[in-house]
Amino acid sequence: MAFPPARTYEGVAAGAVMVSSNHPSYYDVGFRDEVNCLMHAPCDIAAFKEKVEHYLHHQDKLAAVAEAGRQLVTSRYSHRQIAIDLHSEIYNLWTAALTAMPLN
Repeated sequence: MAFPPARTYEGVAAGAVMVSSNHPSYYDVGFRDEVNCLMHAPCDIAAFKEKVEHYLHHQDKLAAVAEAGRQLVTSRYSHRQIAIDLHSEIYNLWTAALTAMPLN
């Protein structure tokens, strides 16, 4: 499937740093390498190891990435925000459908 599973959001919302491959599905939902998560080339164990070791030796940067990830997830993917976005999308679709209907 081309979308991240729920555990992606749960761990990050709890303050964990997401370490993942640089799959496009993560970019689609707002994740950015070394901004709010850590990404590596798919199936590249050396790249994974290098990235993780670097951040383990730079705890201040790791904490900043973790906090940025937490902010992304809690602002965009909370139950409340999802409900607001869904309501807005349904309202826009309904309004467009009503304006497209003939008046007679």
